Amino acid sequence: MTSLKASTLGAIHKKKLSDGKLFALIEPQASQKCPPNNEIEKDSSRKHMPKYKLEYLWLDGYQPVPNLRGKTKIVSEAPQSVEDCEMWGFDGSSTQQAEGSSSDCMLKPVALYPDAARENGFIVMCEVMMPDGSAHPSNARASIADDEGAWFGLEQEYFLYQDGRPLGWPEEGYPNPQGEYYTGVGYANVGDIAREIVEQHLELCLEAGINHEGINAEVAQGQWEFQVCAPRLRTFIKFCTLFFRSSHDGLMLTRSILQWGDLKP
Repeated sequence: MTSLKASTLGAIHKKKLSDGKLFALIEPQASQKCPPNNEIEKDSSRKHMPKYKLEYLWLDGYQPVPNLRGKTKIVSEAPQSVEDCEMWGFDGSSTQQAEGSSSDCMLKPVALYPDAARENGFIVMCEVMMPDGSAHPSNARASIADDEGAWFGLEQEYFLYQDGRPLGWPEEGYPNPQGEYYTGVGYANVGDIAREIVEQHLELCLEAGINHEGINAEVAQGQWEFQVCAPRLRTFIKFCTLFFRSSHDGLMLTRSILQWGDLKP
């Protein structure tokens, strides 16, 4: 009969069968007994509680054109509004927004969008603040007053690139002259990869609640445009142009969706 250690398995009781052979009855130690069903259910629910991904986005301090930056915060409860999103911090010495000796910068959530590209995801547009709560010098958005009665529209033109050249351009030389690309349709004018990318981008933006007004191919091959419209005179200065806060938030978000690599040919 195999030797069993009572110290590890619990008490062992031997019993003789009718044929004279022995078998062992093992009584588990108290610590090895199965927990009640309700305890198992509680533990299982803890393991499977959903987590939510909040992608905090902001503009860095690079000049003349700032870049979009982002970091993901994991939380246990889904935010119902931007007020449910906590202030957060980042290392401003890596984004041209602080010196290395005092690099703390703060992120103040100002707009919240659902993130259709992620399960349980949200996008949090942020302003950059100083540790004392004042607006960071790179945060032009915070300095402009609001006007609830105004509506403003913005359009963003952009090129899709592949292998260092606009999408659809030949390896050498240039494509056909301008003329048939603007608002063009069909493979010859806009290709298939570009159309797939802009359609995916549009769907993600609409699911995020951005007030898209439209999209179209532009005058050069590989060039596209989208329009965003939103109320309220809340301005932001970028590219030496006056942008408006709620419109600007949508515009920055649509740019970030294009840049994240969620849209692949």
